[in-house]
Amino acid sequence: MGNLIKGSYKEIDIEDFIWKEIATGKLQKRGLETSGAMYFRQLEMPGCGVMDIVSLSMGYYMSNGQKVKNIHIQVYELKRGTVCCNDVGQLARYISGFKRNWEDIKDSFCPNDNYDLWISGVLIGPDIERDALCLAIELFACEVVTFDVCWNDGLVFTRRD
Repeated sequence: MGNLIKGSYKEIDIEDFIWKEIATGKLQKRGLETSGAMYFRQLEMPGCGVMDIVSLSMGYYMSNGQKVKNIHIQVYELKRGTVCCNDVGQLARYISGFKRNWEDIKDSFCPNDNYDLWISGVLIGPDIERDALCLAIELFACEVVTFDVCWNDGLVFTRRD
């Protein structure tokens, strides 16, 4: 990746890099926070499309003095070019698809147990349009991360607020 000049890569190059490093913890040093105990790549959701990368983690939270089981699914949508409003809609479609289909697919993720479901999304691209940034963060509460390919540092990520 370090030899790539910005714009000369394909989306699959970025996805390959993230996929190879996601479980190592090295992405955090490059600015990309990931959460998950299990990761899936090119996960197809019937009626929604194919998600680039999906992470899943399970845990607990306290509610009224009771431990409640929680499952967190995070959908990562990668873009080669500038992230636009359509890309925000695509991520929203994936999140909505998980919510609509959860009862049918939950046994694939957490068999024989009930969990509260929390789904979030992360849009990743080299840049983002102003309106897309507002939609992603304010309306859908998604994270937005931009990246740059640097000669010395390779792929570097920056969270956008």
